[in-house]
Amino acid sequence: MTAEEVEKYINQVAFSGAEDFFNTYKDKMNEENDIIGHFGLGFYSSFMVSKKVQIDTLSYKENATPVRWVSEDGLEFELTQSDNRETRGTTITLFLADDSKEFLEEYTVRNIIDKSSADKVIGILEKDETEMDKNWNKRYRDNMEKMKSGDIYEVADVVRNLSFKQKEKGLSTGEKKMLNNAKQILVSELVLAEHASQEEVEELVENKINTSYMMFRADNVAQESVVNKFIPFDGTGTSENL
Repeated sequence: MTAEEVEKYINQVAFSGAEDFFNTYKDKMNEENDIIGHFGLGFYSSFMVSKKVQIDTLSYKENATPVRWVSEDGLEFELTQSDNRETRGTTITLFLADDSKEFLEEYTVRNIIDKSSADKVIGILEKDETEMDKNWNKRYRDNMEKMKSGDIYEVADVVRNLSFKQKEKGLSTGEKKMLNNAKQILVSELVLAEHASQEEVEELVENKINTSYMMFRADNVAQESVVNKFIPFDGTGTSENL
């Protein structure tokens, strides 16, 4: 890949989802090889076990410059010229975290969740949020530890908790990125476990979260509805009856 392609297919696809990548290649895929459409989702699972991910790539295009992409948390990245690629192609290197070196052994790699585990994941989305630290830094570190644990139930917990917080008070830029990454990891596994499309699973996740939020935060939602109905603000400092 060129630097421009890395920006598009690693940053945009992996940070924002695989939609554009899928739409580009969907006419060239069939049911047997449509897993390529989930690249942007699965890529970020690497940060569950890695302290750093490095991509070195060189395009087939004439006079192309080798490129290196490096990220330590999946949220921020550095793009520079690579010094170890002389032929076309791409190498992805995972620098495993100290507590994840067991994954160097083939037998310890976790299998994709099955249907019964998927049902349990959905069950987590249907529950009320678990308590999070009010301090942003501590909350961020706690959620990052959950994502790096490799436990899909912990990832589901992060998705539900941050989704609730986003609806109530909004999220910082860092937490928005974390929520997006957690959703991508969650959706990528549910797609395979449920044998469903990405769009179907994303809709399922959103519906479950919305339903649980309405159930456990009904008072807050009702108050907001009352304000919206009886005190509409038209931007001029006045209100009108609906």
